Amino acid sequence: MGFINRFRRPPNPTEAWRPDSRRPLTVDLDANTVCGVALGARLDELSFLGPAHVDRHAPGTFQFRPVGLQVDTETIEGIEIDAFSVIAIAEGFYPGYDRFRGTIVHRGAPVREMSLRSEDAILRVFGQPVTIDRHPEEIVLYYEIGEIGREIWLTSDERIRTVRLYRL
Repeated sequence: MGFINRFRRPPNPTEAWRPDSRRPLTVDLDANTVCGVALGARLDELSFLGPAHVDRHAPGTFQFRPVGLQVDTETIEGIEIDAFSVIAIAEGFYPGYDRFRGTIVHRGAPVREMSLRSEDAILRVFGQPVTIDRHPEEIVLYYEIGEIGREIWLTSDERIRTVRLYRL
């Protein structure tokens, strides 16, 4: 059965990676990095996160579910990182994920997402977005900072659900 499954599932270049829990999880929104690894870097620079889940329907998406991170590349080979997604609220939105328990840094200081309980509070911290999309089940704030896009996804009760950084 394992032999047949190898042909059905996409290759996973992260399979042999071992997590290093001594390394603190930090997402720096000023530098657009996860633990010092920038957008455009090679996927293997994140090997300390351990193996990722790879969905056969999204082979360039690497789901680091135990730490609440998702990394997107253009191809399964993971040559360059195109996007990071930080999962602040997993329950009900991201099955199989734990929520991100690291630190998010913005303007040189940690962001305490639990204190950001309204869209107004979030706008005070992150500033005015380029666009706001409002839907009954979510609000999405879109920012452009140079060559980087940032999306902040809020739940219907205005809590941060996901922060996504990507190359424009």
